[in-house]
Amino acid sequence: MMKNRVYLKKNGRHPFRIPLMVLFVSLLTFNITDAKGDDVKPNGNNITVSGYVTCQGERISDVLIEAVSTSEETISDKEGKFSIEVVKGGVITFQKDGYVTYEYLADEPRDNMVICLQVVVEPEENSEAVIIIHTKKE
Repeated sequence: MMKNRVYLKKNGRHPFRIPLMVLFVSLLTFNITDAKGDDVKPNGNNITVSGYVTCQGERISDVLIEAVSTSEETISDKEGKFSIEVVKGGVITFQKDGYVTYEYLADEPRDNMVICLQVVVEPEENSEAVIIIHTKKE
């Protein structure tokens, strides 16, 4: 028995070295993901919000719908229909290029909700031009 202990110490090996390293790394990784809060979802507080995205009576497809608190995302289908799970009291954003981003506070479950996005109105460029022509008298 004594020879084994001396042999382990001479080579610098300790029987608990690898398991302790694995435990340390796993605890460190767990604390980092927990601190970000991305993976943490409260139990029993999730609600489902579903409906349609429209603009001036026409349904809009490919709208990005994101639950801000849980980072869950979905995209409206070709008929503008969507469904997303969000923490009660969380914020849902609706985004699409060419439209104003809309934020909705999800305080209760909703079915067949209609979200009306507004087209981004960009200021018109000044299309008038003034041309000045000079002539010389001879």
